[in-house]
Amino acid sequence: MIGKPLWVYFIRIPVFVDKVETYGFIIDSIVNDFNLYKEKLEANNIDILVDVHVKHSKILSNYSLEESIKKAINWGANSVIITWRWTWDLPKQNEIIDIKSKINNVKIIIWSWVTKDNIESMVKYVDWFIVWTYFKTNKFPDDNVNIRDWRETIDLDKVKSVVMKKNNL
Repeated sequence: MIGKPLWVYFIRIPVFVDKVETYGFIIDSIVNDFNLYKEKLEANNIDILVDVHVKHSKILSNYSLEESIKKAINWGANSVIITWRWTWDLPKQNEIIDIKSKINNVKIIIWSWVTKDNIESMVKYVDWFIVWTYFKTNKFPDDNVNIRDWRETIDLDKVKSVVMKKNNL
């Protein structure tokens, strides 16, 4: 018998703290509206995952990455997703080390170019990884550099390679 399933309820909010411009639209922080709805719904037992300095956007707020993370925590975030500027940007290990040394009361999630080749350098500094683009088949390489074609499927060998590498660390 496997046991009881583990249920985790969460909501992910891509623009929580920072005001951003993305694809020609300006999106402002929704923290006030979100907290009102959360209170009305009595949704106190859900994790709040928020992006800070969200990728594929121009940050219009004047907060540093650290300031955005601290604001997110103060405003109720349980986990912070750090993506850097574009999908293919490599994680900046020194930034993560610095953030983890100063901020330890929130889960840090990396969602950017995580692969079997660089996961080892990051695994001890972050709590979770979101890996998606790397797992795609890359059958349509002429498409946009930062977004994989919707027709691409997941390459099971890439998934296995990342999972095996992570499990061996």
